[in-house]
Amino acid sequence: MAISTLFHEAPLDVLREHPEVLLELLAIGGVQLDLASPQTVTVLESTTIEVVPAHRHADFVAELRDEAGGPVRAIVVLEVQRRRDPDKPRAWIQMAASVLGRHAARVVLVVLAFDEATARWARRPHDEGALLLRPVVLGPRDLPHLASVQAAREHLLLAVLVALARSAEAAARGRLSLSPEAEADVLYAAEAVTELADTQLRQRLASLIEGAAPAEIRGRILELLEERGMRSLEIIREEGRAEGEARGRAQGRAEGEARTLLKLLRLRGFAVDEASAARILATTDLATLDRWVERALSARSVDEVLAD
Repeated sequence: MAISTLFHEAPLDVLREHPEVLLELLAIGGVQLDLASPQTVTVLESTTIEVVPAHRHADFVAELRDEAGGPVRAIVVLEVQRRRDPDKPRAWIQMAASVLGRHAARVVLVVLAFDEATARWARRPHDEGALLLRPVVLGPRDLPHLASVQAAREHLLLAVLVALARSAEAAARGRLSLSPEAEADVLYAAEAVTELADTQLRQRLASLIEGAAPAEIRGRILELLEERGMRSLEIIREEGRAEGEARGRAQGRAEGEARTLLKLLRLRGFAVDEASAARILATTDLATLDRWVERALSARSVDEVLAD
């Protein structure tokens, strides 16, 4: 997966699969909601939010209710922002207005930024004529440092998001290494993830942390994975290429990428039917296969990976 795509999609993937971590992000952002405790968080289809131009949708939308299942009390629209974009505030206002038009609920716009320059830009008042927008912004300085592996265990999904954000911050600044505190965050999160009993979730989250980490500490993460009997994405990819090349150089690379994709999909826990598997193995265009492999880490279904 292209690293810029990973930085954008990986946090969203964690939120979609485990939306309850949104409550921790809201608490970090100082958002106080008039909700009885505990709350339930349900992910909504972001494409239902109409934004002009039509291809622009919210990155993540969720509704919050009391556990008793009462009326919707809040709708949270979360955007992952990797750089300043002068067109985005207008789109955010349109998203919020669309939600207000559909739900009699409070709307909270949260922006997750990976570097402080982008966070500062997102925090400032955005004046769009009659409307003034002030989103809740979570930048690198807002996310807590993990004090220990135990802290990462107790807040595992938040720890994964913190680890991804630290790696993304370094990339945004063009740095090849992390500060000691940020490095500790990544390693604490990686160690906590490798202790999970759920094999598929463990491999999935570890792969996200490994794939995003700067090269300087990736070796230490790989050592940790090997100690726990886990494989890195690069090893999975190499195994697929080796299997393909063993069948002949002419089609080796394409077949290798196809087998890599099948392994990644199965690691995600997807049931790959015979028709999809046959389509993947019959594809010889490397650009198409590379695009499918990039989608495999963040897609929510096999159909989404193979969509035209």
